This record gives sequence, structure tokens and C-alpha cells, in this order.
Amino acid sequence: MAGASPLTRSLLHRILLWAAAPVVAILVAFSVHDYVFTLRPPTIAYDQALLSAALAITPHVSGPAAAPRLQIPAVLEDALRSDGFDRIFFAVRTIDGRYVAGDRNLPLITFVQDELPVYYDAAYGGQPVRVALARLPTPAGDLVFQIAETRNKRERMRGELLRGLIVADLLLIAAIVGAVILGVQRGLRPLSDLQRELKSRSHLDLRPLPTQQTPTELRPILDEINSLLQRLIHRELELGLQRRQRRAQLMRGVRDEAGLRGE
Repeated sequence: MAGASPLTRSLLHRILLWAAAPVVAILVAFSVHDYVFTLRPPTIAYDQALLSAALAITPHVSGPAAAPRLQIPAVLEDALRSDGFDRIFFAVRTIDGRYVAGDRNLPLITFVQDELPVYYDAAYGGQPVRVALARLPTPAGDLVFQIAETRNKRERMRGELLRGLIVADLLLIAAIVGAVILGVQRGLRPLSDLQRELKSRSHLDLRPLPTQQTPTELRPILDEINSLLQRLIHRELELGLQRRQRRAQLMRGVRDEAGLRGE
């Protein structure tokens, strides 16, 4: 860009804007699309991990279907409630929503039995959580399990994914813009050549400009310039002829006046 001549700078900027701006806009749109769809598989994997945690609880439910109870070893519960990154909460309920065990105030949404399992975002204990809600078989019959997890792993994964996409997109944008700049500068080189050709001539040099190996888009301009030069040459010839005629007339007038004086 810094090496662009004054002849091409404005045109170069316009072409770069017309060429690069739509490409960058399309790339940004695809980046958003890629981000959304790239985020989906790990989100599904984390959701499935919540369902696996619920399945780990089911063998510890006992009692009759009318009065189920959860008896989970303290060591297992401690391991279940934290994985080193997030805190995990859970609640067990009957099919009709009656509380059985776990975190009583865990937010519960209205659900349809046939649509389980479902996953949703909520807040618990002042923290955003991701909740899995599933109907699972137990020794006491089918029960509804809620497993909620804070979003530390998810947000960390989201941040890493976003940073990776941004870096990749910035590199791709830089490569595209660089390629466009290089291509446009090479494409406008004939204009710089034309500038140098015109600058190297004196005001008396009215020779036609060469049109060999000239791009098709530039040839009409050269043809018009050459046509103008031809008109200037013809005009110069006409002016020269008129000057010679005036000098001849002046010389005849001088000779006639000298002859009259001699007589």
C-alpha cells in the first residue's frame, strides 16, 4: 500500500474495499456458523456426562415405590459433587414431582414424561448451572433425576474454542487481504507503467503511446489518448502552416513596400 503511486492509490483503495470487505463479511458469517456448530458436540458430550452421573445414583435407591429413599455412601457423594472443576448438585423426585432426596431447591421445569431426558440452563446458589432431567429405572421403580453442574468447564472450553477460531480467522483474513492487495497491485501495474511513460516525455513529444501488451480494459483509454495526441499534432501542423503563410504575406508586403520606395 505504501508503494502505490499517486495515480493508483485512490483506485487501489476502492478496489481493495470492494474486493476485501465482502470476503471478510462472508468469512465472519461462516466463523459464527462454525462457532455455533463446533460448540455443539462438546456441549452434547458434557450433557451426556450429566446423564451418566444420574445413572450412577440409581443403584442406591431402595424402598417401596410409594416411599423410595436414597442411601448413597458419603465417599461416592463427595466424588459425585465435585470433579475438580465444577460443583455438581442433584435431586431425586417421584414421577409426579414429589421430592425424595438431594438438593430440594434445585430449579425444576415443567416436563413431559415422553420428552425426557431434557437439558436446560438455570441458576442455583447464585451460579449458572446446566441441568439434566431424566426419568430412570431404579430398584424402587421409575424416578425423575436432576443433575446440575456449574459451567466452569463449559465456559473454559467455550473460551478456548472462541480464541482458537478468532486466531484462525484473523490469520485467514490476513492471508485473504494480503492476496487481494498483491493481486490488485499487480493488476494495476499497467497504470503505473502508463504514468512513468507520460512522465518521461517532454511537452514536445507527441508520439502515440504503445498499445502492445496492454490489458483490454486499458486499451480504450490509450486509444483516446493517442487520438488526442493525433489531434494535437494536426493542430500543431495547422498552426505552423498558418504561421508560415503569415510570414510569407509579411515578406511580400515588405518587398512590395520596398519596391514602391525604389520607384
